[in-house]
Amino acid sequence: MGGVRIKSIIKADEDKRVSDAVRKAFLESVDIKYNTEHSDVLDSYRRFVQGLGISRQILARGGQAAFDVVNLFTTNYDLFHEMALESSDYAYVDGFSNALMPTFSPREYHRRPIDLDERFRDHYEPVNPFFRLYKMHGSINWRVYDGNVVRAPKFPDIADEYQGDKQLIAPMTSKYALTQGTPYSDMFREFVNILAVPNTVLLTCGFSFADSHISNLIRQALARPDFTLLAFVGNPAETDIGSPTRDFYDRAGGANAYFVYPSERDPKPKRPLYFSEFADFIGPEITFGDDAASGSLGLGDGNE
Repeated sequence: MGGVRIKSIIKADEDKRVSDAVRKAFLESVDIKYNTEHSDVLDSYRRFVQGLGISRQILARGGQAAFDVVNLFTTNYDLFHEMALESSDYAYVDGFSNALMPTFSPREYHRRPIDLDERFRDHYEPVNPFFRLYKMHGSINWRVYDGNVVRAPKFPDIADEYQGDKQLIAPMTSKYALTQGTPYSDMFREFVNILAVPNTVLLTCGFSFADSHISNLIRQALARPDFTLLAFVGNPAETDIGSPTRDFYDRAGGANAYFVYPSERDPKPKRPLYFSEFADFIGPEITFGDDAASGSLGLGDGNE
């Protein structure tokens, strides 16, 4: 029995070393240089959020101020969304308090800044556009500090005080179980609530529907006729039978799920649809005339 126990201890130690090495390599791959090595990706993110932001302002001019909030759900750990929003001067909340030690609380998603420049109107106007950012699998700059999930500051001399483990869900088989604890369960609850809002439109890009804990919620929402899905993917009919994308495509059904992918006339029709193309689709071309704005959206003739 003693030999079996020793072997178990050795195996557990080896498994931990392998797991730690994989986690370290994974974290290093996410910690990237945004403004230099990946400036083109950051430009696409800016076009993406600015297209959404300008469209919210256009709707407000048409008297549809109820649509001025954009909910961004992402399973990515990087900081592209934050950098794009901040460089575009857009107000947003990411679930953390505005403090020296930003601490996660789901209540932060229900706070809304007021535009005091409009204070001379009959009533105060909320900031438009306004973004809510939900990082459903955590973020490279989240830490556990003194029992709380905190967002590490950007300044290295302060960030050194935050020595807790990075708080994110690595792409492993255990990730569904990890979403059941805070802060992830709070964000998934928000996701469910927002999907349930009448006339919600969900746009996805880069999501293969492999995360069943997310795709199942989307499939449930599709059972309602007032919910619409626009999925920017590779051609689902060309993917392997049994793949997550193909499985979701075959089972989604209904007239309220739309899949946008490269045309058969594309030189590589089986390729995935790139995020830069998705950003071009969202980014509107704005023309001004008679003190009004109109926007046009399109991927061009090469997409269906």
